[in-house]
Amino acid sequence: MAQYKGKTVRVDAPATAIAQKFEDLTVLQSYVDKLPEDQRTKLGDVRFEHDAIVIKHPTVGEMAFRVVERSDRKISFKADGLLPFVMNIELDPIDGGTRTNVTTELDVEIPAMLRPLIGGKLQQVADVFGDFIAKLVNA
Repeated sequence: MAQYKGKTVRVDAPATAIAQKFEDLTVLQSYVDKLPEDQRTKLGDVRFEHDAIVIKHPTVGEMAFRVVERSDRKISFKADGLLPFVMNIELDPIDGGTRTNVTTELDVEIPAMLRPLIGGKLQQVADVFGDFIAKLVNA
């Protein structure tokens, strides 16, 4: 299992408020639509369903990340598709609970010989989702 941990992003909101944004993922589409073109391009072709984020990529096809755990401390998604793939969003309250450190981690089971080929992209995904969450909360 390879792990790709995104940079920790400090968000000026309580963890409970961030977790609430993930109760119905369809509301996230409007936030993505408001992002500047360059940031939407980084996210790629993304669609939101009630309990899933669906990403379409020209070489991989469509991959759905379905919510498997939701709490005030952690939101976990598991990917449908070829590879066992889990994305965890860790919510760590700080400053008496008024702010939150958010860290995204991807756990994916890929053969060692493929890691150099796709590891960089997976690291980018981890970093982009952390930034996306910070923008989502501040929107």
